[in-house]
Amino acid sequence: MISFRKNLSFSVHILTASGVICSYMCISNIFKKEIELCFFWLGIALIIDVIDGPLARKLDIKNKYPSINGLMLDTIVDYINWIFLPVLILFQFDLVYKNLEFILVPALLLIPALSYSTTITTNSDKSYSGMPAIWNLLAVFFFLAETNVMFNSLIMIIFLILKFLPINISHPFRTKKLFYFNSIFAFVWIATSTILIAEKIFVNSIISSLVQNVWYLSSSYYVISFIYSFTMTVSKIRLIDKNEFTI
Repeated sequence: MISFRKNLSFSVHILTASGVICSYMCISNIFKKEIELCFFWLGIALIIDVIDGPLARKLDIKNKYPSINGLMLDTIVDYINWIFLPVLILFQFDLVYKNLEFILVPALLLIPALSYSTTITTNSDKSYSGMPAIWNLLAVFFFLAETNVMFNSLIMIIFLILKFLPINISHPFRTKKLFYFNSIFAFVWIATSTILIAEKIFVNSIISSLVQNVWYLSSSYYVISFIYSFTMTVSKIRLIDKNEFTI
């Protein structure tokens, strides 16, 4: 029984590592100019990323296999699928200005790389300490919303700037505050995004408009959340400055 649980625990490491297979398939579809299938494989990688962490903690694989650094493995796979490949997609499929490639590409790749290497990325309440680099989610949003390259490029620049501000962003599945709201909207966004991308791959259905409206609703929830986090951060900074001035 113990051997079975240990083997089951090791399979979580294999599950995490399988994210690079999704990476390969995504790159293959980039060469073929099949953007829908690129997002399909990144979506599979996202699902793996969502479930491998809870499984690892449940099976206590850190103590069962101390010689394997699961966090490092997860970080490597995440950087490829959350950062590197989305940047490649953004420019290969003209979702952002190609003329900005020599400026944006280094920034979009290097800043998250340094961010991934920091030891403190979350707060005590499991929220992100600073704006997370969610280039894959932004790429999906640009594609499904069919926004123009000027808007997309501006959003990417804004998110880069936000990386340097002390903003606290709730983790959709770990932060206890508004946990149910965040989890539900995250699930709805992922589900509706999957359906809309699948429809582009196969065939449009009669529920497409309904799904798209739900997708816009769930997307607006995160826009409002980001704006709220930003305003709260600005308020705290102003309060600190005011207190220092009075002293």
